[in-house]
Amino acid sequence: MTAREERVKELQVLGLDDEEAEAVLPSQAAPRRVSQARICTDYLNTTHPETGLDVVFVPGEALPEWAYADQQARRVAPEGDTLPIAPRKPLRALDADRKTADGK
Repeated sequence: MTAREERVKELQVLGLDDEEAEAVLPSQAAPRRVSQARICTDYLNTTHPETGLDVVFVPGEALPEWAYADQQARRVAPEGDTLPIAPRKPLRALDADRKTADGK
C-alpha cells in the first residue's frame, strides 16, 4: 500500500468518501521547491507592485516573481558603465626580524 492510499484510507475514516479524499490530497502535498535562481542573493529593498508598500528581502529568502524580476534588473549593468578599480598600495618586503624593509 502506498503512502497516498494510506492517506486516502485515513481520510475515509474521518468520514470523507473516495472523491472527497482524492480532492483533499493535492492540497496537502509538499510545496514546490524554489529554484536556486529565485533565491535572494543580497538585501533587496523594493516596493510591492499591488500594495505600494516597501518590502525588504534578505539573502537566502525565496522571491516572488515580481521581486525576482526586480533583482534581475538590478544585476544587469547598463552598457558602457564600468566600475573604477582602486590602485593597490605597494607592498613592502619584511626582513628577518619582522620589521619592514625601512627598519620601522
